[in-house]
Amino acid sequence: MRYIIIFFLLMFGFSSDLYSATVIKVSKKRRKVTIDEGSEQGLSKKQRICFYKSSGKKVGCGKIVKVKKNKAYVKVS
Repeated sequence: MRYIIIFFLLMFGFSSDLYSATVIKVSKKRRKVTIDEGSEQGLSKKQRICFYKSSGKKVGCGKIVKVKKNKAYVKVS
């Protein structure tokens, strides 16, 4: 199941940026998510993000644990 997501990155609690990405993969236990945005788009490790369905309903939040050029891995809490 692929979700189109919009997530907020809260940096230092003072500013927020809006990005849009697509979920590529979700683990069986739904604790790890892979998205199609990475360091080229400005993402970095330990940023907090939230996932939303295209309808606007919040699915969950988590932190980025690993970033590659065009992918990021998120641990959902």
